[in-house]
Amino acid sequence: MKETRKKSFQNVIMNKENLKTIFEYVKSQYMDSLSNKDNELYLTFSIQINCIDGSSYETTTDDIFNTGDILDLKKCESVYFHFSNLKAYKKIDISIIQNNSEQNRFIVVGADRNWVSGTFNRLNEIFESFPRHESVLFKYKNGFFYLATISFSLLYIPIFFLILSGASLNPNDVIIFTAENKQMIYTGAFLILLMILVLGFSTASMIFEPFYRRYFPSIEFDFGPEYTKLEKRRRKLLKIVISSLILPIVIDLILAFIVKR
Repeated sequence: MKETRKKSFQNVIMNKENLKTIFEYVKSQYMDSLSNKDNELYLTFSIQINCIDGSSYETTTDDIFNTGDILDLKKCESVYFHFSNLKAYKKIDISIIQNNSEQNRFIVVGADRNWVSGTFNRLNEIFESFPRHESVLFKYKNGFFYLATISFSLLYIPIFFLILSGASLNPNDVIIFTAENKQMIYTGAFLILLMILVLGFSTASMIFEPFYRRYFPSIEFDFGPEYTKLEKRRRKLLKIVISSLILPIVIDLILAFIVKR
């Protein structure tokens, strides 16, 4: 009976050293199987590099990690590792695709449950050891998202008041709360508040999701020519803008508020 275990991963900054660590581990599984000459015809192992210019490279050696080789010369968009032992029913597949949060995963298949468990756990340890985005904007993105939702919701409140005031009755009319209309007024207020929150949430989502995909991709390749590392360059520019423009304004506003009090 075969067992399959797989796991998706994201928020990983992948450099050449990380790729080589994966390569060496997967190749060690290949070499262990190759120690038995009877298995040689049943074994496959490779690393495949796909570049944004449409070129593709496949190899079984670590020469690709040498300085000045393909990983330094071209912008890569995906990397695949594969190992299989058809005789012993063992297989490892690893997909690493930049800017893709759905297909980045590793899969371990085998008839030996101990091998599957050990291999899966080791791969999980390897991926957990890789660097992640450590920016404050990324680490606390949920908090910033909720803050943005509340801020946009507050911006929508005066708009709703303008709409309601335009549709209101004579300004001199007085609303009298009675048992009949009180429930209707409360229900209307609740629905308006709910609509404002939904609009605030939707606006924040439309802004935040493209922003984080642009500046903090799910998987980022930190190798290749420097001019191709667009996400890294964008974050540097964003840091300059925040530290030199936005942060001083926020500090001035806070100080002005404190002084007035």
